[in-house]
Amino acid sequence: MTTTDKVLERYRRALIAEARAALTEIIERWGPLQRIVIAGTGGRNFLNLKFLDLSMQPIKSILNPSFITHGNATGADKLLGFWARSNSVGERALPITKADWERFRKAAGPRRNQAILDSQPRPHAVVAMPGGSGTADMVCRSRQQGFPVIDTEEIWNGCLD
Repeated sequence: MTTTDKVLERYRRALIAEARAALTEIIERWGPLQRIVIAGTGGRNFLNLKFLDLSMQPIKSILNPSFITHGNATGADKLLGFWARSNSVGERALPITKADWERFRKAAGPRRNQAILDSQPRPHAVVAMPGGSGTADMVCRSRQQGFPVIDTEEIWNGCLD
């Protein structure tokens, strides 16, 4: 087995462990659920569909989400939507409107992040692809509000040690 294969296998196993931990948290918080909703987030410059698929397949196998809610921004959000449609998972996009951008300016992104967390049906877990300050805001809000967060970049970096 090559070094790359070993890292990929460590990453897959770490994702499975994180997804199982998230499922445990979901059951403890809401009880057994028929439909699990995932909120997806990530950077506008994230364009790695292979990494997204590598990350989402183990999450799908454990959590079996009914759908993924995302902000429909360029990058990770659009890829999450594409992945959902390609893998028979429902999709709900909650984009920032032009009016919101004009009214709230830099606060529009954090407001949209909160809107995703408050949306109905409410997400049960958050999956974060690599990103910047907007992704960090979503991860921070999610953790503060008690959502299980599967942070793929954090997990990946842990596998490289």
